[in-house]
Amino acid sequence: MRKDTKKIVAYALSLGLSTSVVAVPSSAHAADTKLSTALSNKGSFRLPAQQGITGTHNVSFDHYSLMIDGKRTFLYSGEFDYWRLPSQSGWMDVLQKMKAAGFNAVTIYFNWDFHSPAKGKYDFTGIRDVDKLLTMAQKVGLYVVARPGPYINAETDGGGYPGWLTTEAGRARTAAPDYTEAYREWMSNIDPIIAKHQITKGGNVILYQVENEYSAKDAVYMQQIQDKAHADGINVPTFHNDKSGPKGNWASGAGAPDMYAFDSYPGLAGLPSYYGNPRQFAPKSPVFLAELGGGWFDPWGGKSYSTLSNTYNASYENVLYNHVVSEGATMMSIYMTYGGTNWGYLPFPGVYSSYDYTSAISESRQLGEKYNEEKLLATMYRTLSPLTKTETLAPAAAPSNQNLLLNAMQNPDTGTQFYVLRHSKGNSSEDDTTTMKIQSADGTYTLPQEPGTSIDINGQESKFMVANYQFGSQHLVYSTSNLYTHLTQGNRDTAVFYGGAGTDGETTLRYKTEPKVTVLSGDVKSKYDPATGDLRLNYKHDENISRVLIKDGNKELMLILTSNKTAETFWLQDTKEGKVLVKGPYLLRSASVRNKSLLELQGDVDKETTVEVLSPVNRISWNGEEVKAEKTPYGTYTFSLGSPQEVTVPQLTNWKYSDENEETQQNFDDSFFVNADKTTTNNPTKPLTKTVLYEDDYGFHHGMVWMRGHFKASGKETGITLDGEGGANGAYGVWLNGSYLGSSLSGTKTFNFPEGSLKKDEDNVVAVLVQNMGHDEDGGCKDSQKNPRGLVNAALVGDSTELTWKMQGNKGGENLIDPVRGVMNAGGLYGENNGFALPNYPDNAWKTVSALGNKDTHEAGVYWYRTSFKLNFPKMSDVPMGLSVNDDKTKNYRAYIYINGWLVGQYINNLGPQTVFSLPSGVLDPDGKNTVAIAVWSLDGSSIDTSKITLQKLGNYAGGVPVKMNKSPNYHDIFNK
Repeated sequence: MRKDTKKIVAYALSLGLSTSVVAVPSSAHAADTKLSTALSNKGSFRLPAQQGITGTHNVSFDHYSLMIDGKRTFLYSGEFDYWRLPSQSGWMDVLQKMKAAGFNAVTIYFNWDFHSPAKGKYDFTGIRDVDKLLTMAQKVGLYVVARPGPYINAETDGGGYPGWLTTEAGRARTAAPDYTEAYREWMSNIDPIIAKHQITKGGNVILYQVENEYSAKDAVYMQQIQDKAHADGINVPTFHNDKSGPKGNWASGAGAPDMYAFDSYPGLAGLPSYYGNPRQFAPKSPVFLAELGGGWFDPWGGKSYSTLSNTYNASYENVLYNHVVSEGATMMSIYMTYGGTNWGYLPFPGVYSSYDYTSAISESRQLGEKYNEEKLLATMYRTLSPLTKTETLAPAAAPSNQNLLLNAMQNPDTGTQFYVLRHSKGNSSEDDTTTMKIQSADGTYTLPQEPGTSIDINGQESKFMVANYQFGSQHLVYSTSNLYTHLTQGNRDTAVFYGGAGTDGETTLRYKTEPKVTVLSGDVKSKYDPATGDLRLNYKHDENISRVLIKDGNKELMLILTSNKTAETFWLQDTKEGKVLVKGPYLLRSASVRNKSLLELQGDVDKETTVEVLSPVNRISWNGEEVKAEKTPYGTYTFSLGSPQEVTVPQLTNWKYSDENEETQQNFDDSFFVNADKTTTNNPTKPLTKTVLYEDDYGFHHGMVWMRGHFKASGKETGITLDGEGGANGAYGVWLNGSYLGSSLSGTKTFNFPEGSLKKDEDNVVAVLVQNMGHDEDGGCKDSQKNPRGLVNAALVGDSTELTWKMQGNKGGENLIDPVRGVMNAGGLYGENNGFALPNYPDNAWKTVSALGNKDTHEAGVYWYRTSFKLNFPKMSDVPMGLSVNDDKTKNYRAYIYINGWLVGQYINNLGPQTVFSLPSGVLDPDGKNTVAIAVWSLDGSSIDTSKITLQKLGNYAGGVPVKMNKSPNYHDIFNK
């Protein structure tokens, strides 16, 4: 990505809503970026025509599928939660990549916590502008499945509940009056935006989720949410997400929404066969997986996402998704498709800053094998229109190999059949061969027919085979290869089939008379049977493409036969002039035809690339520049693209540092701290102290909080017992009159006073720094988000004197001093409250260091480090960046990592596993100065070694989306008003 003001203006103008519409979104993307790529590095481009979703339409459903204006639609959606990507430019990039992979919808959690810093206050601007987000999705051509909660879970702070809600008395997720008032307030703010974008009103929202994974049985509560949504103008179908279903919760009866849906995150070893069960208890709903596992989250101290990706890989997707479809699913949303970053204080205590989730689109917005597999599957599912209406079909016979399992379906109207073949044990690593018998209107066959060949299932994979299928002017009897897609241009149909490299393939088509078969490339054998009209083709799936041209009178079929890996390089796009098939680039974002004469392609490349295009016109441009395309003997066009320009990444040097431990001292002036003098709390966990020492009760909901307890010493005191609660993996540190007593993880610990540290008959101060790791989720409907943060107990040892407490969290509490970065960027360290992390902070008086890595460099406490660097990436490029910390893991410190004032990562050196932090473009300036600030909390006196902090280039692509920098304030904007 890059920053370019003129292009951003064009980009902003391109987001205006269109006034005319189509029923089903085309595959063309919102082409709001006409960046030149490796073709040249000139800075000019012209935006191609945009195609998206327009007009007003009806949404309905039946036992089989969703329908748009009565047309059956296979819903292939993916979860993308905007609040984990603080960049509008990034939003567009992800949405385009989803559309390019064949998704026709995006599923979005709307996070109450993210938008509401205080009761009655809501923000929908900047990185919270969901109106713009929905407009982007519409321009790209994606339907939207809206999930506004009010509870969302999602491994986020409080499960999406705002911090201020923790102080309400009523139990959440019930019909309690104060909770009802609170969530209705949220719905009154979010619903009008969603309602405005419904497809019934010219938008793209097609479904609306009520609550999430609600295991309680309060039907009144569920009905009240639906009634409120309808009162707010929601008129698309509603549904609920049944946790770990299908269990039938909220499938019918009081409080049930319009549709039944459930989630599933299975392992492959014992892959369940219950996905068709909803047809029994929800006979009016299609099989709808509101969440289907696209990976899994990694906890603090976990294996790391790179390790998890060995399990949740492309073959996991292949086996699971094909299996689910084979049991009748026609609506599915992959959770996550883009996971993103738990930047700031977004995460709940169980997860760290990366929420990569092993998603198809990585945290740094990069594409890999999982993305390619989803592209193959999504395109196939949506190509096969008979798949939207099927009944279970008993196979004519079991596979000849008993290690394999065969599921079959048939469309009752067309007779088209679908066969999914896999290992009985889904995660098997064995390589097996088999034959199988099918029986359709075309006849009975044992596949494959060619002697000496077989159907291969190699390890963790499945085959999705089609029989008795009509496409274009062709009739497919069967194929043992997977179908990617087919399209028609003029009198020629084209179809792409693929399979594992080196495995056998057999495809049979039917013709009334023997057609002319010409093998243009590869080794393909053909045999025609005049008795049946069957033309059988036998071949090996190869990394190289085999092409066969079949002529039947004035009708033609071009068969493209290849391997899985080669099939992954294909892209399918819709234009007003018909479908376009493109092979080669790293990414094809969009395609459109201008004036019926110029095919405009927009995309990215990561290396020198030859692009091949099956185009309805003979002129082609790439990212705004017309290319010299040569016609091939196959009727396609080819052209070459150069590699991206090389980029260099600067080293991080010239570090400065300062401490901020004055709060620990006896004589520190804490008069500006809040008096922690409340004697009652609505929290169900009652404190053991005389006054309430819960952070939330005083409006401090995130990050670090300083507490100072004053007492006049009698001389009998020998220590203090504290119960500090920051959530799982949280910690707190304790000082007496500036002397460090030690630290503890969340829980109870007694700290002894060192000899000579107590000052008899004087005011003594116990200073406590509590790290809030976020609020717990409330998945069990037990008000768990109210689990206290702060001190539950604080009792002197040796004397019963009560301490008088003062508290300080983020400056202003619920009245944010920096509403742009928002509530999730507001913690209570002195440096956070005084702008240490911000650009232009006057750090001239700070000490200069080259590296501070010795264990005893500091005393325990908080230290800040700052430096800056400049980037000047090539125009029309996307260079994902990360910041790496590769320090000695024996050191016991924690850190908050800021880029340009944005908290991009929380780091625990001796816990991990995260060591690389993604730097979102829009937060990071790819064409300017950037400020790094790191707050280090040392629990043992050790310090971060700044020489171990490096910038990393995670990728380099020619293309991308123009970067629109977040308009966030610097130090002077906030503190020198």
